[in-house]
Amino acid sequence: MQGVALALNVKWNGPASSRRWRGAVTVAVGFAMFVTGCSRSPGLGHDFFSNAGHRAYLAPFHPADFHHPTVITNPYFPLAVGASWRWKGQFRQQPYEQQDLVLNYTRRIDGVVTQPVVDRDLVRGQIIAGSIDYYAQDDEGNVWYLGEATEHYVNGHLTDHADSWIAGKGGALPGIFMPARPALGKRRYQQEYAPNVAADVEHITSISRSICVPLRCYAHVVEAVETTVLNPGVASAKYYAPGVGLIGEDTKSGDPYSYALTSFTWPGAAPAGGES
Repeated sequence: MQGVALALNVKWNGPASSRRWRGAVTVAVGFAMFVTGCSRSPGLGHDFFSNAGHRAYLAPFHPADFHHPTVITNPYFPLAVGASWRWKGQFRQQPYEQQDLVLNYTRRIDGVVTQPVVDRDLVRGQIIAGSIDYYAQDDEGNVWYLGEATEHYVNGHLTDHADSWIAGKGGALPGIFMPARPALGKRRYQQEYAPNVAADVEHITSISRSICVPLRCYAHVVEAVETTVLNPGVASAKYYAPGVGLIGEDTKSGDPYSYALTSFTWPGAAPAGGES
């Protein structure tokens, strides 16, 4: 856990809101194998796959390029202290819910001050996993992902902190979570790298989708397909709306699941749906 206490029992003031989602969910009935932040099940990466050396899509990282790293204004992944998101969906006919909240503190990682976001994941109303994820925005507007401290639960009981990683420790490196200007035809980008733990890669497949979720309908939606060497053959499509961030995710290949935005709250404003 890198000495970080997870704030998974924070008080959610006002309507909790939905979130951007970074990983494929793998939930087995009676036992939760869930990925928060990385598209792999806790432990499986260590046992069956290796991503050692798989860093081909990592962008160069320079701490000097981050002058206001916690001012995160990227329209497809905006963050502000107190902002919250909530998504609901299903996996294997089980009701699934995810909640995100931007926390009111910072943490310096690998020479850059980051903005923590707490994530909670529930199946049938019971927590199965949680994490604190660390983000920063560079001077060009790219949002970087610099680590996650995770918790996993079975039957409501904490079992492990598998899949935690922090950039600059144990060979882990940061990656771009959301480009400043998503565009078609550009190189894939790697969101994270930690040996045998994290290796998500995304590429933009559309910048003009129109998507309806329970909260509302959105235009100018970016679609990104995510894959990982830790789960060959598994791919998911994630949808990002301007002014909001992640509004949903669907399986492209692998176990079927989906979830979509049901609420979104920005600090100092009434609950809103972002830009149309």
